[in-house]
Amino acid sequence: MTIATPNLEAPITPSIDLADKQQLRALFAGIPTPLITLSALVDGQPHGMVIGSFTSVSLEPALVSVNIQKTSGTWPRLRDADAIGISVLGEQNYEIIGEFARPREERFTQVDWHSQGSAVLVDGAVVQLVTTLVQEVEVGDHIVAFLQVESAHEPDEEPAPLVFHQSTVTTTAVGD
Repeated sequence: MTIATPNLEAPITPSIDLADKQQLRALFAGIPTPLITLSALVDGQPHGMVIGSFTSVSLEPALVSVNIQKTSGTWPRLRDADAIGISVLGEQNYEIIGEFARPREERFTQVDWHSQGSAVLVDGAVVQLVTTLVQEVEVGDHIVAFLQVESAHEPDEEPAPLVFHQSTVTTTAVGD
């Protein structure tokens, strides 16, 4: 086996202008991200949003993070919930993405869901997590929320998760 020797003197030439938001958005669109819902009961009613940024952070304790636009009107309602549900969406949940583009009070009218405490979980999701907010950090035009996983569930079958890639919702399914 031969190990390649890196060229340490090769200059790094930027191919995009980082000040150009369209170029930067196109660059980031090329990185697949899972689609999740972040949802909770607020005053007895389900509130939630679809997010395209979800990362596992720590195993001990079990922590995950999500990035939320500072302009979100939903996050201020969710952040004070005793528990927040995270549902990793799968191919069988594709149709509900459009539901979350509706006005806040209409988002769950066509979505099958259940609650565990105040956490709202989408039925049929690839993974369902009940979490509690640990910390928020404002960074740029987003809030990074760190959430501790209190309980987790995955279904018996293994549906393909939905991802946002090249500005399109697709799955991670691999053709036969």
